[in-house]
Parts: sequence; structure tokens; C-alpha cells
Amino acid sequence: MDLPKYTGTIHPEEWVKQVQIYCHLKGIENEEKIIKISKLMIDSTIIIPNVDKINSFDELVKALKLHSTFILYKNSCKRNLQLIKYIPEKEDVATFLANFRSLCNWVEISDHKEIITMLINSYSDHFFKGEFIKRVEGINSVDEIFKIFSEV
Repeated sequence: MDLPKYTGTIHPEEWVKQVQIYCHLKGIENEEKIIKISKLMIDSTIIIPNVDKINSFDELVKALKLHSTFILYKNSCKRNLQLIKYIPEKEDVATFLANFRSLCNWVEISDHKEIITMLINSYSDHFFKGEFIKRVEGINSVDEIFKIFSEV
């Protein structure tokens, strides 16, 4: 495993987690050192104001989310979510839902109605769309929505 560089093509929280894992595997446990390493691994084209004053992972993630690259990243992931199609002949439902859930997480979508709409749009078959719509009516739990999708 290589030390990951932050280039704006991954969610900041996921990137920080990868840096922490890398450092843990290398025996670097001091949080201050890991934060310093993290700041050094931000691509030089991504300028974070007052980066030297960042002293926690939360502050680092917040600063990265404020940078324009994060907006571009989220927009790209959202576009992928809007275009994603579930084709049972090409992909099993577990793989599709794992990818779909990851994209929702990266775009920071947790609203069950928005997730339902995107799942409806992912169906290529009108029968399955209708069946899914009937079954998710009144369901607020995202986990339950994914379960219903897998059963239709």
C-alpha cells in the first residue's frame, strides 16, 4: 500500500482514513505526525488557506471540503449517480447496491426520498420500477429501501 496523495478525486474523509491506515501499518501512531503527513500529501495545486494552523483531522476534512475540488468531486459523483443503471444481466444486485451506496455516501446524500428517486431512475425495466415504487411507499429507512430494491 502506497501513501495516498490527495488530488480531489476521493472524498476527504475516505482519504484521511486511508492515510491513517497507512500510518498505522507503518507504526506511526502519533496523531500530530499523521496530521502533518496528511497535510504534506495534499497535491500542491490544492491550496488550503492557513493549512499550517490545522491541528485535527476534523479541521483538515472541513478545509478540504471547502476547496473547489470537493465541489467538482461531488458534482462528478452525483452525475454518476444520475446516470447509473441497474442491469441484472450484467451485474448482481449486491455489487450494484454497494456502488450506489458508496456514491450516495461520497455525495453526502442521506435523504430517503432522493435515494428512492435515483433508484427508480436506475431501473431499465418499467415493471420493476412500478413494483419498487409500490413497495417503498411510506418507507423512511435507507437500509430498508436498499433491501426492498434487492428483493424486487
